Amino acid sequence: MIKTILERPIAMLMIIILFLSIGYVSCISLSISLLPDIDIPKLTVKIKYDYASPITIENQVLRKLRENLKHIDNVTKVESEAYFESGQLELYFNHGTDMVYSFIEVNERIDQLRNLLPEDVERPVVIQSSTSDLPIMTLQVIPNTAINYNHFSQLAKVILKKRIETVKGVSMVDFNGIDEKQITVNIDRDLLDVHGIDINIVLQKIKNVNLELGYFFVKENNLLFKAHVDQLDLYDIEGLRQIIISNNGFNIIRLKDIATIEETSQKKEGLHLFNLERSIVFNIHKQNNARFNIVHDEILALINQFRNDYPDLSFQISKNQYPLIRSSIDNLVMSILLGGIISVTILLLFNNNLFIPLIMGFCVPISIITSFTIFNIFHLSINIISLGGLALGVGMIIDNAIILIDNITLKYNQFKSSSINDLKESCIKGTKEVIPALISSTLTTMCIYLPIIMINGIVSELFLEHCIAVGATLFCSLITSIIIVPLLYFTLWKYNKPSYKAIESTVFNKIASRYKVGHHLVTSYPKNLIALTVLITVLGVSSVYFLDKKILPDLSKKDINLIIKWNDKIDLPDSKIRYEKLIDSIKKEGIVFYSSTDIGVSQYKLDHGVKDLQTVNSYLNFNTFDGKGKFIQLFDAIFKERFPNASYKFTESDDPLNQLISIIKEDYYKLLFRNTNSQIPLKMEKLNTLKNKLLQLNPFFIAGNGSIAETKIKLKINESKLNYYHLNLSDIKQQLEVILNGIKTTKINNYTEIIDVVVKEKSSTRLTNILYNNYIAIDGKQHRIPLSEVVEVEKYESYKNIKADELGIYHDFILTEDHFHNDIDVEALNTTMNVTKEGKFFQINEQLNNVLFIAILSILVLYMILSAHFESITQPLIIVVTLPIGISGSLILLLLFQQSLNIISMIGIVVMLGIMVNDAILKMDTVNRLKKENSTLPLEQIVYQASMVRLKPILMTSLTTMLAVIPILFSDSIGSDLQKPMAISIIGGVGFGTLTALFFVPLIILFINKK
Repeated sequence: MIKTILERPIAMLMIIILFLSIGYVSCISLSISLLPDIDIPKLTVKIKYDYASPITIENQVLRKLRENLKHIDNVTKVESEAYFESGQLELYFNHGTDMVYSFIEVNERIDQLRNLLPEDVERPVVIQSSTSDLPIMTLQVIPNTAINYNHFSQLAKVILKKRIETVKGVSMVDFNGIDEKQITVNIDRDLLDVHGIDINIVLQKIKNVNLELGYFFVKENNLLFKAHVDQLDLYDIEGLRQIIISNNGFNIIRLKDIATIEETSQKKEGLHLFNLERSIVFNIHKQNNARFNIVHDEILALINQFRNDYPDLSFQISKNQYPLIRSSIDNLVMSILLGGIISVTILLLFNNNLFIPLIMGFCVPISIITSFTIFNIFHLSINIISLGGLALGVGMIIDNAIILIDNITLKYNQFKSSSINDLKESCIKGTKEVIPALISSTLTTMCIYLPIIMINGIVSELFLEHCIAVGATLFCSLITSIIIVPLLYFTLWKYNKPSYKAIESTVFNKIASRYKVGHHLVTSYPKNLIALTVLITVLGVSSVYFLDKKILPDLSKKDINLIIKWNDKIDLPDSKIRYEKLIDSIKKEGIVFYSSTDIGVSQYKLDHGVKDLQTVNSYLNFNTFDGKGKFIQLFDAIFKERFPNASYKFTESDDPLNQLISIIKEDYYKLLFRNTNSQIPLKMEKLNTLKNKLLQLNPFFIAGNGSIAETKIKLKINESKLNYYHLNLSDIKQQLEVILNGIKTTKINNYTEIIDVVVKEKSSTRLTNILYNNYIAIDGKQHRIPLSEVVEVEKYESYKNIKADELGIYHDFILTEDHFHNDIDVEALNTTMNVTKEGKFFQINEQLNNVLFIAILSILVLYMILSAHFESITQPLIIVVTLPIGISGSLILLLLFQQSLNIISMIGIVVMLGIMVNDAILKMDTVNRLKKENSTLPLEQIVYQASMVRLKPILMTSLTTMLAVIPILFSDSIGSDLQKPMAISIIGGVGFGTLTALFFVPLIILFINKK
């Protein structure tokens, strides 16, 4: 095959151009995104149940859903939380589950359970999670002048939102801060009394207006007709005013005669602020296959058009993923380019001939461009994970070419003449001789990635594209090197025929002379090297105890999320005022930032969290990292001083990576306590006793959402008086609804929108006055009694939320990472309750154990491949025994760079093992070949010759691999932050592994052969 390649250069050139063209077309057709599009194995079921308490929602809705949905295929965990008027249930699935099928199955199961749920509960909504859930852009719309907010909301919802959705590539536009209109009918109780009209009659008259009577079949003259009852449909507020309530002779009483009817906003449960100004926010989502740059540019053009069309409105972009994606991609591309430049520089230092860097300069771009064809085959996208694989592969791409060129040169130097035939023979023999070693080293590096995919969790799915990217570049590098290197070598050396010595550089000659001395010392004093090796290994193992253990590396970000819970009985306006004063006081200190804040319950369809009126969720973006740090310190001091009963926490800002990894937003350490009957919450006294015991063990325990109590008001119906006055419980309930909350009776449909009609009574704000001043009719409507006669007010302590899982209701207590000291001895609590433990603390240990298992499995895979290659049981042991030294080097460098031991760094260690063995494979292969060619030479002489022959390729491949990933350490992007621990692990492991291949492997070869 090599001979054919050399004899047909034009044909090979055409084939190369063809593959480059296919690779280029594949590259420009790939979608661009920040992360791979991965379905998160989680479904959220949201519940809406007006005026229902948490315990009612738990008993009547969530428990029934949990008990039925937990049996769906691949469900691993079920959790629910009941709030006032709402609740949510989260289903977690095995990784790799077909979430489209699961989404359909959950919806079908809910439809089957619909009859078991209360009639007045809304149909539960199922939300599927994906990396595309987060918006590509967040648009803030702020009025510049005083404006009717209902009209502004209508403009935003009907016009602006629709226009954005028409942009090609936009999948949906989510929003918050919009006021929904309603028609409020304020009943005047005095006028009702004057006319002798019962409130129930008013409600029924309004409901009957839009009552759908359906169709009838009428037969006339043997013809069958469809007939319907003509009725008064409500199209506007004026039609509502004209509804006839009573008709006593000529005295017609219309609704407008007994009530004030006006257009208002629905009860506000939440609002949105941008830089403390009330605004409407649009979260813009793109379709999965859309090219990010095209969608981004079209949206910006539309926003500029908005600014011209609506000068009274201000349009601000508060979040934009595209610059983040663009900078991440640019940084990774720059890392690839810098890595290539650094590699070429190393080649020039080791070789005086410019042809060698030129040959390798051809191999790198050809390997990268053709690898995009494999990207297309596997439906990958251009993202920070796949490009990170390319950045990592740049150094490894050159390795094959270096080894080939060096071996061809050695063969060519053995010929005394410089004829074309000798050159051709050198290219053919030099290539064939190292092809088995190249295939073996490529296979070991590629196979080392296969066990990574076996890691439990989303990490395996996340790094699948990384593995494919590295595998694609290595495969293309192998094929490219075998085809292009001998072809270019043969073509270029036809006209320039230097001897082997002529291309040795001064730098390499100095290194070679030093290596001779070092090799002699090592073989003369083997015990010293062994002692040093043991010391390095011990230091590496010891450093594990000093490294922080985390799931993911820390990402450098100038933004942060702030969540505040006031833990106080305040309404929405008071929550807004508190937050504004708090932020204003911090801004006065000169800290520059902008904020996007949701207060109360949000309107986002893709918001998986449920908030209450006392919750503030704010996104803060700072100009500098110092500003972010100062804000956190200052906020802590001010907040604790002003609101000692409130609580807050800072969390990482939402981004696709954070969302993807943190599927289950676990606290660091959490204890769950359950009653012996897990369907019943603990009594408050028992919970308080438990809390005191926990605080004695660790004073930093925080009550979770399932353990927070609040004061509630119970309206207790006096049954004896209810029977005495012959009253109906449903009438009292309906009257209380009208007085306290208002009751939805019908809707107005004006073809452009549907507006709820809510009937209320004008009343006092104090509950006792309301009950005393409002009456209910008795004795055939002739007499009335105040509601306070049959309704009693009682205050009590109860749980604010009810949390539960597949085992039942639980109460949680939490420790943060900063305040966790050690695992809690549950026996010390002396409690009869059922106790379970959860949290990231256990997740981290589980994940690290998984990666440790993967590392061991990877070493076994390496051993099997090497055994097959060398056809030996003992020779692969020489290589395997060097691996702990490389692992120690990775751990020591992680400690020096103050990195944590996380999934990414440990994957880097596993990857390093595949890279590290290549040098040892090359040396072992050379020793075996020299033994066959020079069987009479002493083993010491053979090992020495093999060490000197392979000194240059080992040094060059190791340096190019390490230096190619060094630019990642100095890049500033999420992609680089994610790759840094992996790069440090590779640099440390390959660095120590190179020294091992140069000095320790020869020593082990001599030792084993002597035995």
